Amino acid sequence: MWEGCLKVAGTPTRTSPRAAPWWTDECKRAWQTWKHSEHPGLIRRGRERWSWTEERRDFLKVVRKSKREYWRKVLAEAKDGPELYRIIPWHKLGTTPKSPPLVVEGREIEDTLEKVEALEELILKRCNNDDDLNGDPLDGWSPEELTPGLEWNPTATQEEVEKHTIGVSSTTPGVDGTTVRLIT
Repeated sequence: MWEGCLKVAGTPTRTSPRAAPWWTDECKRAWQTWKHSEHPGLIRRGRERWSWTEERRDFLKVVRKSKREYWRKVLAEAKDGPELYRIIPWHKLGTTPKSPPLVVEGREIEDTLEKVEALEELILKRCNNDDDLNGDPLDGWSPEELTPGLEWNPTATQEEVEKHTIGVSSTTPGVDGTTVRLIT
């Protein structure tokens, strides 16, 4: 038993790091091109060769393209909700944006509850009975003037019905293209 424990405890975890799943041969070639590029002008001026060179821009472009293709493939291969939820923990959510402070009468308010109370005091409680109108401004209007009919056409063409029922896409509106399966 002790021999087995020592064998497991003494085994190195990994001899070389594992590559990222999106790292491709194209990424490797672009990295090597950037790494081995020589820019004597930059080196003579005391700047290291890892500065913003054309090769570095090309490398970053290849990496961005590779990551984009990888995640599109992963999302396209997800067939149901549980598979999508296994993908979600990989996605790092950004920090939730904090609303800017509210300045009321020269005082900055950052707490949400205090903002609500200040806005309620300024907006809702500023009106009183003295602000009410003395008379009804709609006196003398006929019932037809008070409730005009809405003009609308209750018919729809076959093309409009098909577009709004059959032609619904499976993504949400916007540039992110979030799938409906992820939302529901």
